[in-house]
Amino acid sequence: MIPAGELRPLFRIAWRNVRKNPWRNLLVSALIALPVFGLTFAQIVVATATPSKDEMATGIIGNADAAMFGSPPSEETISLLPEGVRTVVRTTWEVQTVVGGRNVLVIVNDVLPEDPLLGPMYKLLEGRSPAAPGEIAVAPRILENFDSAIGETIELGEERVPFEVVGVAVYREGLSQPTGLVAPGALDRVADARQSGVFIQFSKDVTHAARDRTVELLGSDRYAMRRYVGESPSGTYASGMQFAATAVALVAAGLIIGTAFEVSTRRQLRLFGLVGATGGERRAILSGYF
Repeated sequence: MIPAGELRPLFRIAWRNVRKNPWRNLLVSALIALPVFGLTFAQIVVATATPSKDEMATGIIGNADAAMFGSPPSEETISLLPEGVRTVVRTTWEVQTVVGGRNVLVIVNDVLPEDPLLGPMYKLLEGRSPAAPGEIAVAPRILENFDSAIGETIELGEERVPFEVVGVAVYREGLSQPTGLVAPGALDRVADARQSGVFIQFSKDVTHAARDRTVELLGSDRYAMRRYVGESPSGTYASGMQFAATAVALVAAGLIIGTAFEVSTRRQLRLFGLVGATGGERRAILSGYF
């Protein structure tokens, strides 16, 4: 630790250098501040662009506590679930339609944007939600592919099933996904439609252990649970990258500071050496330094 009696001479030396070489000191300060400001700005951008754990879960499973994807469980399995567990089945129809000589894919789900459980996965941009079996809300790219608009009719599949477009909606986790939303039950008579997910909502009385047993009972190898979403290697990788960037910035700033002081010290030593070589006394050197 620097003794208190030496602080005043050090401040005098620093102030003398600042007054003698203002542009050099300004450049050194800018070089020191640049990596710090750059790192701070990068962290702000990353924190703003990266969704929170709850936002990630909502984008994947809505307001559900868990979701099972793949083959749906049987009614017998669902009947064995503990009390306080509510399940909602989502039906999906992935349909190819020839439009203008090319195939257009539409992924139709029987989910409404205002549904309290699954609705948060989607966002209604324009128009209204479908209310009747023959109505649909589609993504903007679907309107472009079909050269259609709200209020007009599009036909899907080889059977040319007609749907009246009543709104524009997108899937929050994939804005470019060719999404189509219809009212619940509208796909019950579509032969190619399938159950694409079972979404589970637990009551507050259901313990975490009971929730894990529920997932095991349903027996799917593809599932997502709200409290586990975001706990992935990608999150650890991102944290590691931020730590590495911070370390590099600090090392760079330290090298710049060290180099600046080394250059300044060498110039001072050269000057004092010249004064001493020409016969200058110790008092003259100290007066020039301080």
